[in-house]
Amino acid sequence: MAKQKPVSGWFLDTFRDHLLNEISGLQYEEPTDQRGLIYLAWGCQSPRYDHRSLSREGYKFLPHQVTARLFDRGRTRCRFNTINQRVGMFEVLSWNKHYGEARPYRPKPILRQAYLSYSATFPVVPDKPAQLIDVNTGCVVGTLRGNAVLSKDSNNRTAQMQAQDRAKINPYCPVNIPELQGAEMMLVELQHQVSQGRDNVFITEQLEFFGYDGTEHRDLGIWMDLRLVNLTHILHLANTAACPYGNIPSGYIEHQSGRLYAATYPHLQNVPRELKRVALAGCWEYDFANCHYSLFHQMAGEEGYEATNIQHYIDNKAEVRQQVAEDVGLTVNQVKEALLALIYGASTRKGEANPYFSKNTLLNICGWNKEKHLVLLNHPLFHGLSRDLEKGRDLITAAAPRSRGGIKNLMGKYTDRSNRKSQVLAHLLQGAEAWCLNTILRHYGEQIILLQHDGWNTTNRLDVGEMELVVARDTGFEIRIEEEHLPVDNLTQRWKAWMENDLESGIYKST
Repeated sequence: MAKQKPVSGWFLDTFRDHLLNEISGLQYEEPTDQRGLIYLAWGCQSPRYDHRSLSREGYKFLPHQVTARLFDRGRTRCRFNTINQRVGMFEVLSWNKHYGEARPYRPKPILRQAYLSYSATFPVVPDKPAQLIDVNTGCVVGTLRGNAVLSKDSNNRTAQMQAQDRAKINPYCPVNIPELQGAEMMLVELQHQVSQGRDNVFITEQLEFFGYDGTEHRDLGIWMDLRLVNLTHILHLANTAACPYGNIPSGYIEHQSGRLYAATYPHLQNVPRELKRVALAGCWEYDFANCHYSLFHQMAGEEGYEATNIQHYIDNKAEVRQQVAEDVGLTVNQVKEALLALIYGASTRKGEANPYFSKNTLLNICGWNKEKHLVLLNHPLFHGLSRDLEKGRDLITAAAPRSRGGIKNLMGKYTDRSNRKSQVLAHLLQGAEAWCLNTILRHYGEQIILLQHDGWNTTNRLDVGEMELVVARDTGFEIRIEEEHLPVDNLTQRWKAWMENDLESGIYKST
């Protein structure tokens, strides 16, 4: 049997000590099994591992490759289940393979409570940094140096972005610790207020600030627990000996399409957008406007097809999303998600309205509401985009270079010819997107602190017009770049004002 590749990841020594103190059975396991369980409680609680159907209930999927590498010993397989039954850290559901999804698991109450008490036991202070512990060896990870982008891609070959001339990117990302601490205090207090049955405008505003809209989440308590876990990850990773204080590890690995994904988890690239904005408060955010639709329109135009509906959407993005949202009865974010799913090949069939096991992406986005789903599919603006995508897709995929039994994108990455047309198109679009981002990296890499597929963050403001000219000159694609200065909300001061005015204001009403 071939030797298994080790798991790439780490956890904090303070988190290990905290779990050993809070979960009594953990201390009696072998050191290697302890590290495996602690890593599952740390790295695998990242949003990267959200379960497809049950993520809103707090469930994650657990890759069998990870459990095999962490727990299996020679011919002794599936040791994780036995160990977990003994320690009692994770709740694992029975799952029928008929549904075609991974087995869901989530932390049991004892582990969730350990997470929520972690910051109180080990507060984030500059003079007491935590150590990063490698999950495979148990050794302390030294100071992070070099380039954030790994030299090898996900297939262990030389990365295309590494092979090209590109500026160095630091392997860590600065974050706003005071804002993160204020956000953690706000969420803890929100959790306390909601558990007491309080309901008022201020509480609603704070929940909306952290991303709660009441439509996509079935359990508010679990939702707040998940947000606090994400905050705990960012806050404590910003206080380690491996990085300067106020910076979190931030490595990237090139995947099959050429995109750069997080190399280890937790990673700021994967946390909810609202928390990411808190962590990067005061920084500048840039992204390619309507990236995939803009790339598709230009690639189809090169093959002689004029996608007029897509051009209308590119020129009137906000108006189109708002109009579809009002006519269908969805939020603008849901429409945005549906349009992105459409260009990635989401089915426009009716589908079965099952809130747990439906494979119809658009139906899921519509909240498994058949009426809204049907109105969305028949909406003139949405239907026009779908028609342009279907007609232009065949021309783009037919013109793509073919060799070695595959279809090559602009990053020199191949996908199998037997894949569905939508998969091939996604591969080509992601390659073009990565090529544009690679251009930005070559020219502005030293100023970039975080990569987000079609976007990036910096501490200083960049010249948008200059960046657009650089991308057009080096790639031939004309893409608008949007910028935003992420605000500093002074969450600690907001929390203090809330605490001072709680008893006197009389704004709360019991439900």
